[in-house]
This record gives sequence, structure tokens and C-alpha cells, in this order.
Amino acid sequence: MSLRRFAVLVILIGLQACDNVGWGGAYVRLEAPPDPALLRDSLAAPDSVAAPVDSGPALPEGPVLFAGYRSGRSATLVPVAEVRGGMLVPLPDEAAAPGFREAFRDRLLGAGTRFTLFAQGVRVGTLVAERAGEDASYCPSRPAVEGALELVPGAEDAERFLALSEDRAAGIPYAAYRTLSHSRDQRVASLNVMSRLIPRLGAQWPPSVLGIRRDIRVLALDEDGEPAIVASFVYRDDLTVGEAPSSAYSVFFLATPGPSGYEAAYVAYRPVGRDGKGAARYFEHFDWDRDGHPEMLLEVAGARHRWFRAIEQTPEGRWVDLYQDPCGIPGRAD
Repeated sequence: MSLRRFAVLVILIGLQACDNVGWGGAYVRLEAPPDPALLRDSLAAPDSVAAPVDSGPALPEGPVLFAGYRSGRSATLVPVAEVRGGMLVPLPDEAAAPGFREAFRDRLLGAGTRFTLFAQGVRVGTLVAERAGEDASYCPSRPAVEGALELVPGAEDAERFLALSEDRAAGIPYAAYRTLSHSRDQRVASLNVMSRLIPRLGAQWPPSVLGIRRDIRVLALDEDGEPAIVASFVYRDDLTVGEAPSSAYSVFFLATPGPSGYEAAYVAYRPVGRDGKGAARYFEHFDWDRDGHPEMLLEVAGARHRWFRAIEQTPEGRWVDLYQDPCGIPGRAD
């Protein structure tokens, strides 16, 4: 007998018998189908609901910009901020998001994680994470990752880096890395720029302008143009973390060549008595938001900690403030 005919026989027997039918040790009970409304209610409102899984503090959705120093064949990176819509957004602190630093270390800085490194505005290599920790010398305290360096030929002398996680830097090509040495004319130009800025800023004249110059570098911000100058001058203080007298001040400037010589294109003046200590110096530059115009990261030394500040070039060619860590804002304690 075919299976189809057997099924028909079973149905006929069920219709002719009472509600309960038993045979061969099996038990079958025929019931009306459930009420659809009750079925919907049971699905919509179960007796018990599973508790949501706590995945920990939310991590940045956009790329995170890192900054780091080299030490031999390795380097240590710390996060600066999240790159979002052409802006830099500070990472949450522990007060606002308890457990954030630990979650950031565990989920974004694990061993084997790869970071793409940039120096002098170009891609120069890779850092492979080996161990994660914390750097309390910055304000706020930050997660940190140490790893082995893989640098392209010619970039072996790079000491400071900006970095993005490798997946966020996909498609950014390598380019020729070069460092520039400042000439005597450029060093003199930096003194001339500072001498013009002192009365404009209302700053105290030092016994010697040369005597307060703490840092000077020349940068190729435009491949086709003349180098720019970045310099830091500090009166009655220096570029290290530590207390400073109220009479001290610092000036960082970016100067670009013009028809009559170098002129200040950006100036950061910070008198200690008014704003607290915040002596800035050039750290590195790179077009990290990929808008075709460079951004520049500054590292700032305060009374007790370091922090980051960033400036950017606008499409019109002006240099303007982009970001400063919250604790570096005048009136905030570092």
C-alpha cells in the first residue's frame, strides 16, 4: 500500500472515532487549532525575557588618530582623538564612561593588531602591537600600545609618528619620506618673525630672542613650494612638564614664505599668568581626514601633564585651530 493511501486511511479512522484514539502503543489526541489572537499574544509577551548582554562602554565608530614615539626598533602609540567628519572628537574619560580605557585596550590594542605609521606627512611603515598598557603622563591618562616597527627604506631616522589602525588606512599610498635641515637664513627668519610678534602680542621682551627659542623645524607642507618654519619660543620656562612662574609665556608659530620673507601663518600665545602653562611644540603633520589639506599635531607641556592640540589648513590656505584636549583649555587644570 502506498504512503499516500495509508495517510488517507488514518484520516478516515480519525473522523469516525471519538476524540481519543489509541493503537499500537501510540496515543493521538485531536484538538482544535489554537486561537490566533492567543498565539500572537504568547509570541509578543513571553513569560520571561532574556536580559540584554552588557558589551561594555561604546568604542569610537570612526578612525582613531594615534601619536607615538620611537625607542630603538619599537615604538609606543597613544590615542589622540576620534576623527569624525573632519573634526577631532575627544575620547570619553573614565568619569563619563567607566571602564572605557580597559575596553579600548582589550578590543582595539590586542597583540597582533597592525597600525599604519605616518611621518613628515607620508606613510612610512607599520607597527605590530605586542603589549598594551597605560600612559599617565598625558591629560587625560590614555591607553597605550607598544609594538615592533616595520619602516620603509629611507625612513629609518623617523622618531615620531602619527598612526591609524591598518584597516582605516587602507588605500593610502606610500610616498617619498624626507627630512629637511634648517638653514642659517631660516633660523634668522624665525628670530625675525618672533621679534615682530612680541609687541603685537603684548609679550614681555626677553633679554635675547635667540635665548628663548626652544625648538625649530622646517617642513615640506607643499611639495611644490618652499618649506615652512615651525618654532617654539618660551620665556622664563621650557618645553618640559613642570611648574612655571606667572611671568612666563610661550609662543608657537607656523611661518610660511611670502613676497617679503617668512610671515606668521598661525600663532599660539599662552601667558602663564592668564591661561596657565601650556608650552606647545610641533609633533607631526599628516592629512588624516583625507580632505586634501594637511593637519598638524602639537604636543603641549603643562604644569603636571602633557596634552595634544591640533591645527589645520583650510581650503583657502589659512591655518586655524582644530582641536585641543579639554584639560588644556585655559582655566582647566591639567
